[in-house]
Amino acid sequence: MLAALIALNLAHADVAPTEPPGRQFVTHALRVEGMDVHPGHVLVVYNAPQDGVIRANLAYHSEGQAQQTLGDGSRARGNHFSKVRFHLMSRDRYSAWSSTTAQEIARQRTACAEKGEGCAHISRFVPRYPPPAQVVDCQVEIDVITQNEKKGPDQIVDVVRLKEAGDSVCVLEQGPRQEFRRSRLINEGCSTVHGLAAGTWLLTAILVAVSRRRRQ
Repeated sequence: MLAALIALNLAHADVAPTEPPGRQFVTHALRVEGMDVHPGHVLVVYNAPQDGVIRANLAYHSEGQAQQTLGDGSRARGNHFSKVRFHLMSRDRYSAWSSTTAQEIARQRTACAEKGEGCAHISRFVPRYPPPAQVVDCQVEIDVITQNEKKGPDQIVDVVRLKEAGDSVCVLEQGPRQEFRRSRLINEGCSTVHGLAAGTWLLTAILVAVSRRRRQ
């Protein structure tokens, strides 16, 4: 009996994925700045709804985490984002929606665990709930990256700043994408490119100066 239960649990356990040949897993994070300047608003991030529901969302506000993970290719579960859009809503409306959503997710989780409704096993549970209403579409979207070529970055951080917020306005400023390889910054948008160009120019100038001295 015990062996059967262990086998059943192993069958339902999440198995860590393996990297495809020539590719690597990527952790993609999103950092939102400027929320402290707009404490009365919340920025909610999620995929476009399918059949009127979403399966996950991230919320950024003045008292929350500025940086959160969009996707991690090394995880068997939790990568519910593919192409996220940004939506702005008032803090009061978000609180009401968040409370109702939490109750609905709890109901679905209980139904899954006790009756097997909506899922094959509790370890595979994924909620389905309506997105918030009365939001302002910020007209910004980001493709979530969870794997790429081996020579590319293994960590990506997109940065946006909330510049304007209101009942009918949302203005986001997208900063340079930060790319890391084994926790070492290898690119930060155009700034790194400019830095490489400047370094190349400096090296060329030094070589020219050395060449002139040798000829003298």
